[in-house]
Formats: sequence, C-alpha cells, structure tokens
Amino acid sequence: MQILKNPLFWAVGLTSACYGIALAIVLSGVQLYVRYTLELPVAYAFGLQGVVILVAAGALFGWLRLITRIGALRTWRIAFLVLGASFGLMYFAGSLPAALGAGAVLGLGWAGMMATNDLVVARVLDLDAARNGVHREGLFLSAFGVFGRLNGAVTGVALASLGLLYGYYSGDDPGTDPGQAFRVYLCVYPFILCSIGAIASRFIRVPPPPSESSQLANSRSGP
Repeated sequence: MQILKNPLFWAVGLTSACYGIALAIVLSGVQLYVRYTLELPVAYAFGLQGVVILVAAGALFGWLRLITRIGALRTWRIAFLVLGASFGLMYFAGSLPAALGAGAVLGLGWAGMMATNDLVVARVLDLDAARNGVHREGLFLSAFGVFGRLNGAVTGVALASLGLLYGYYSGDDPGTDPGQAFRVYLCVYPFILCSIGAIASRFIRVPPPPSESSQLANSRSGP
C-alpha cells in the first residue's frame, strides 16, 4: 500500500504509459496506415518498420552520450518531444519517402525513450530505498507492470473510435474514408499521448544517482 500512496510512482508510471501506449498503437496500425492512408501494398510496411528499428538501434549510442552530459531526466523530456514530433510528420506524409523520413524521426525518439525510461523508473526505486531503508524493487516493478496492461485497453478503445468517427469496422467494412481514419489512429492519437507525456514529464522531479550528479557537475564546470 505504501507504493500506491507514493505520488512519484503514479506520476512516472502514467507518464511512461503515454509512451508505451503510443508505441502499441503504432505497432497495431502501421500496416493499415500503409494500406489505406499511403495507398500502398501492405508489404511496404516492412520497409517502414525496418527504418524505424535501424534508426533506433543506431541512435541509442547518441542518446546515451546525451544522458551523461545532461542527465536521464532532461534527456527523457527531450525524447518525448522528438517522439511526438515524429507523429506530426507522419500525419502530413503523403508518400512513401515522406513516411520513411517521419519513420526515421520516430526511430530517433523511440531510441531516446528506450535509453531513458527505465533510468527514470530506477530513480523512483532508489529514492524509495533511501527514504525507507529497504529495497522493494520487485514490488515496484510488479506495480509498474500494471501500467503496461493499459496498452491493450487504450489501443482497443482507439480502434473502436474509428467506427464511430469514420465508419471503419473491418477490412470488409472500412467506411467511406479509411485513409483518414488510420491517419488519425497512427498519428493523432500517439501525438496526443506524447504531448501529455512531454508536459507531465516537465513536472516530475527525481534525484540523479551520485555518479550522474558528479558527471553533470564536471560537464558544467568544464571548458
């Protein structure tokens, strides 16, 4: 119960969930986005996903270097902004090259979130251990796992909303404008989630570990 009474647990958990749900929506809707919005064969979704994954893998090293310079929390906030911007670019993409470019930015933001999100969660665990004198990592990680369960529920609601807004119910009954439906699903909903996460992250304060504190002090006092 002490964990559930911890405001920082809820703040970090719900903010992290914004990122997790946004990525879950992308994974569930990219093929239909390619089919209906870009009006291309579904096979092109493999290329779009490949760009995202390759950029994310390569960008991790850059994000890790940024963490050592400005800290995990500030880097986390920047990653939210980059990820949100990628969905704005994806919304206006009208061709495969434009979508690939937006996908590259998405991969960049995704890498930033992968590099920082667990570090921010770890700060919550460290702070709890310092305050209470006992390590409860298992309990905390199990509790944080609850937020991951939100992915399926929110994704289902987002998909169901396309029926109400655009008449899309299935591939056999796609409604009158499935292209716009999946532009909204893949771009607008994740953009809103990332915007909420970016704003919320500005109000979260977690102390850096001693090693990070000394690194930040050295970088600020350097030439």
